[in-house]
Amino acid sequence: MSINPAHFFQKHLDLDVMAACVPGFLKQMDFGELYCSYGSAESVTLKSGLIESAAASTGQGFGLRGVTGELVHYAHSNVLAEKDIRAAATFINDACRGVKNSHLVLTHGPSTGTPPMYAAINPGAAVTMDARMTLLQEIDGYARALSPMVNEVMAAVSSSYEVVAIIDERGQVHYDVRPMVSLRVMIMVKSGDKQESGMMSMGGRRGLTEYMAPAVWQSIVDTAYKQAVTMLSAKPAPGGTMPIVMGNGWNGILFHEAVGHGLEADANFEKSSVFHDKMNKRVATDKVTLMDSGLKPDRRGSLTIDDEGTPTQLTTLIKDGMLVSYLYDPRMGALMDKPSTGSGRRESYA
Repeated sequence: MSINPAHFFQKHLDLDVMAACVPGFLKQMDFGELYCSYGSAESVTLKSGLIESAAASTGQGFGLRGVTGELVHYAHSNVLAEKDIRAAATFINDACRGVKNSHLVLTHGPSTGTPPMYAAINPGAAVTMDARMTLLQEIDGYARALSPMVNEVMAAVSSSYEVVAIIDERGQVHYDVRPMVSLRVMIMVKSGDKQESGMMSMGGRRGLTEYMAPAVWQSIVDTAYKQAVTMLSAKPAPGGTMPIVMGNGWNGILFHEAVGHGLEADANFEKSSVFHDKMNKRVATDKVTLMDSGLKPDRRGSLTIDDEGTPTQLTTLIKDGMLVSYLYDPRMGALMDKPSTGSGRRESYA
């Protein structure tokens, strides 16, 4: 069943009232936002043929942020209530008393009409805890039947969703419902005195029922098993410099850690990144073009809007070896005279 975020938050908070109030809360600031969040998660894990844990959790809260130049004033609470938001507004306004407004000019994304990158659902609503446990036990049985070399199976299935409402300093309200599911399998195989392991996972912003189909979860198990068996006969990797061929998917994390963090605008504004003086200069071979995208439907890294209400987009960071852009949020974009790339992300409402 689809979740209507506007109706969802009405149970906790009158967002129409808040939309009228937030511009007043932030009038001393250059800009900011009220970020409201409700999240729910469920997970089950299996090890050694037994259900090791089953957990369910919920969380909610808000964060109120006001920005003046390079200074950020912030308050948060795990209670979604108007009186707590008003108390937070008093707190941040007291904190910024005497700080001059620097009149940063923001480039806001469109307020409405952003096409969704995923369905607005609770992705695990149709799958009971019993069904999740049965799935993991079937995975365990299938994996152990592949070969007598299989001596351990670990598996986990999880689902979660977050409903967010973001009210910016103009009083514009932005909504998003963010589903996420994951199915992960690790298999250990043993031959003689040698033991190796393989792991495979699938997931994304879609319903959990898609991963309950035997053809899907069996392909995950088969891949993990193949990795483990291949490792049994693999030779040690030699040292030294050599060509590396990288495949699709999780290898993107290597780029993210090696390059992505260094291309975040705040690190370059503070000159703590090695790329801070490399704009429009060569940073790689001309065979390298690197892009960041939040526009892959149903994928883990995609968002309809970022955590400041800006639509995500496709951003070319390195083109033919030349550094052409950083990843900007509105604050860094305003400080560096660039539009936001829809890259404002939070760990949580806090």
